[in-house]
Amino acid sequence: MRNRRVQMELLVLAIIMVIVVLGLMLALRFFFLVPPENPVQLARDTHLGANLLDSMFETKTTCSNRRLIELVTDCATGGGSSCAAVDVGDAQTGLHIIEGDSCLHATRIVEYMFERTLKLQGREYVFTIEGPGSVGDIQASNPPGATACAGSAHLTPRVKPIGNQQTLTFKLLLCE
Repeated sequence: MRNRRVQMELLVLAIIMVIVVLGLMLALRFFFLVPPENPVQLARDTHLGANLLDSMFETKTTCSNRRLIELVTDCATGGGSSCAAVDVGDAQTGLHIIEGDSCLHATRIVEYMFERTLKLQGREYVFTIEGPGSVGDIQASNPPGATACAGSAHLTPRVKPIGNQQTLTFKLLLCE
């Protein structure tokens, strides 16, 4: 009889320990883990990034009325077409026209577009292009010089073929 009582006490003690461990695991989950992403914000960032990149590709420039994607492709393939390039300047003075190649022109247009959209909204972002030639120099970020987001971010990539089995990869990180 006494053995049975000791066994019951041990069983109750084991059940209590299991309940305490489960409680601690739940507490750790809620207090120390990163909260899940907001699905509404994720959808907004997805659409914002996609629309911004698609608009950039189709934007006509002052360089022989060529689209921005054509200037970036020219920069990647080493064409370096000469044209009057746009210097962004600052918010007060606006745009200035300077001479330059397609790489410089594309860089200035990208900086201008991001400054007038995401930066104006106070959003942090990192935009880069990966590919051949000098396209790696075409980038924009807020804060300036940033190469990654401090916290979580949503990536919107776009890959564009440019011939000779080469591609350009456009990456826009929208920071939270």
